[in-house]
Amino acid sequence: MSCSIVRTCSLWFNFIRQKIDWDKHNQILPGLFLGVIPTKSTFAGKFFSNTSYAIIQNIKHTNPDKPLGLIVSVVEPDELASKGFLGITMVSPLDWKAKNIKHTLVEMRDFSADVDHKKVITAILKMKETIDAGESVYIHCKAGRSRSAMLCAIYLTMFVDNPTTQQKYTLPEAILFLKNARKQVLIQRKKFILAQKIIDEMKQLSE
Repeated sequence: MSCSIVRTCSLWFNFIRQKIDWDKHNQILPGLFLGVIPTKSTFAGKFFSNTSYAIIQNIKHTNPDKPLGLIVSVVEPDELASKGFLGITMVSPLDWKAKNIKHTLVEMRDFSADVDHKKVITAILKMKETIDAGESVYIHCKAGRSRSAMLCAIYLTMFVDNPTTQQKYTLPEAILFLKNARKQVLIQRKKFILAQKIIDEMKQLSE
């Protein structure tokens, strides 16, 4: 089976499952949203088209005082370029720019735990800056399940207090919190180890 067929089937599986069972865009915290890769159009017409509009409207409805200010894409560049997807066009960084919404790309291959740590740290700090400024962040990978969830877990561990312990979230606590907010989240061992390494690096930089 070709890579394009596998990638497309994986994307549609997640779209259809999430369309039926729960929202594609979940609020993790006020100002922080996690979800699937935004599509511009598909061969199914209106069924999954123009999800950038849906994202903007969902955030506006959920957080009226925190407009969408930043998109963080944790994907391979060819995913954003719609390469390897059959009959599907993705929302591009230029599309977001035309809407006066900032965009940052963290290049990360699907099903991997290989990423430039500096790019992750830069993206996490941009997320914090945006949220602190009173705007919302939408972070995604292909399905909003693993790669982008890993960055959300790092964000929670670095910057958010667990209301139960009154201390910053530990990584296991952050992952559990994410799963409660978005039940399809799955951060496996390799990404857990990667996330902890990046957290340790960020803590060293802040000392």
